[in-house]
Amino acid sequence: IQSAVFQPLANLVYVAVPEVEGAKPVDGHYVALPLDGKLDGFNPASGPELTPSRRPAPGAIRATALLRQASAIATEESRFVEAAGLLVEAAKLDPADPAYPLMAALTYFRAAPTRKGDTVKAAFVARGAELLDQAERLGLSAYQKALVALFRGRVADVLHRDHATARREYQLAATKLSRPLREAAEDGMGSRYKLGAFRKLVLDFIHVDVFRF
Repeated sequence: IQSAVFQPLANLVYVAVPEVEGAKPVDGHYVALPLDGKLDGFNPASGPELTPSRRPAPGAIRATALLRQASAIATEESRFVEAAGLLVEAAKLDPADPAYPLMAALTYFRAAPTRKGDTVKAAFVARGAELLDQAERLGLSAYQKALVALFRGRVADVLHRDHATARREYQLAATKLSRPLREAAEDGMGSRYKLGAFRKLVLDFIHVDVFRF
């Protein structure tokens, strides 16, 4: 057995078995077994068929390497501008994954308050907003759409001082999928978000599909 996939609600566990001894996981196939161990009357074909994992494309591997570099220089050295640039390059290497432009956007937002001059700070916020648009064109989950709405509301507050538009975005972000996200959106509806608050953003490069806000 090389790996296992559990589906408790379906009472199934899939185990990956290599086709030949010593084969890599990508060369194997999945066999379904009852999770409760009761084999009498069990039909292995009762669950959906799982296909073996596939080796990531070279671009995706290089994008992950850039993500790790961005994580190191952002979290250890607070070099947010360079980290954002690495994430933009990662998005080019793996253009189907919205996590890279989303993380790049958050990194630009985090960098904005550290810049000198209102014009430069505004430019960083605007660049982050562009990356939100880029991510949205890739197709987002409901959670990611709510996240984008939250930050669009913040951009409207910070860049355009348009709290009416911001409130509409915050209403879209007030999802039931995440209580912290909903609470952040409700806070935004109550008072205008200020650029300095971007300093509080925690850039979580480990759980890059979850995001912090």
